[in-house]
Amino acid sequence: MTIAKRLLILLAVPLLVLAGLGVLVRQEIANVEERTRFVTDSQVPSLAALGGISRSYTELRVNVRSYLFSDDQAERDRARKLFDDDKAELTRLLGIGAERARTVASATLQRAYDAIGLVPAP
Repeated sequence: MTIAKRLLILLAVPLLVLAGLGVLVRQEIANVEERTRFVTDSQVPSLAALGGISRSYTELRVNVRSYLFSDDQAERDRARKLFDDDKAELTRLLGIGAERARTVASATLQRAYDAIGLVPAP
């Protein structure tokens, strides 16, 4: 084997290895992008909804405290109205969350039923 062939092999092997690594890295980056898209599409809105629920619940607690510690009937009426408004908002947010959970759960259950061959109950 001549020196030229040896040099060619010494140059070609690392280039082929780098090309193979490039293909693998590209596949892994696509996988990371897909997972990131899943998180942004499904998890971030869920966290925002949980933040809204937590905020509404905290406001409910503040309104109850205001109602209990107020001496004036006008302040109590105002606290009661705010409590009712916040309770309606919390109920609305919980309803939205329950509907989203039903949607996700039904899709997951359907995939599980299909995977194990069960027919869902009517």
